[in-house]
Amino acid sequence: MLYAIGAMIIIGVILWIIYAWLSEDIELGIKSIVGITVFLVIALFTIFCIRVVDIGEVGIKVRFGQIVSSNLQPGIQIKSPLTSLKKFNVQIQREDIKANAASKDMQDIVAEIALNYSLLPENVPSLYRNVGNNYVTVIIRPICNETIKSVTSQYSADEIITQRAEIATKMKKEIQDRLSQYGIEVNEINIINLNFSEAFNNAIELKQIAQQEALKAQQDLERVKFEAEQRITQARADAESYKLKNQEITDKTLQMAFLEKWDGKLPTISGTNGMIFDISKFIN
Repeated sequence: MLYAIGAMIIIGVILWIIYAWLSEDIELGIKSIVGITVFLVIALFTIFCIRVVDIGEVGIKVRFGQIVSSNLQPGIQIKSPLTSLKKFNVQIQREDIKANAASKDMQDIVAEIALNYSLLPENVPSLYRNVGNNYVTVIIRPICNETIKSVTSQYSADEIITQRAEIATKMKKEIQDRLSQYGIEVNEINIINLNFSEAFNNAIELKQIAQQEALKAQQDLERVKFEAEQRITQARADAESYKLKNQEITDKTLQMAFLEKWDGKLPTISGTNGMIFDISKFIN
């Protein structure tokens, strides 16, 4: 923006000089020279000596490869033409990192993490002096790649799937321990993707099917056991009922049951030669 303003000023001044020259007005020419000088000074000052540090940034001034001023806060900063202003973003930034790794049981994995990090303003001069502007490529990505491989190798493939949060926490600690020496703070790490080999994915699918079938068989067995126990319980109840009824049957109860159903007639008996005996007569 400042370069564009300076270029517009210079173009305006050149057009004004041409106009004054063509008009052949000496007084206007003198005024033009003075105006040219003023405008050139302003333009050059604007182009080479004024810089703006935006919100969420800090600046450092560098002259001939040496840091001459650091931790410059947001706002307009004035520098000499021989000094350059380097600006660094100290807001939370995100970097997506993908790495090829292997689990403890030697399953191939492609893991992708989202790293949220920020630069500590007080450590920016040291970071620039030791690493430079390209700190993401120089230190962040290599450290994250190595950490992903190191942590995933401590878990089996099944554990990597089921213990995702624990693995992310361990990655965050290891990455923070290594980046802190450069003045970089790790705010958060999220595992956003885990890709296994096709053979492993097929094995997982078959395992899930087997588990579902085993669960169904277990449920069927439990149902059969329950129904059998119901039948046993019912049989025991019936047997107990019969037992109680048998205990209640005595001679007296048999006589009472007989008398309730007897019609009052004694049986007749047929003898030899066609003779019929009526027992009731002998009783009377």
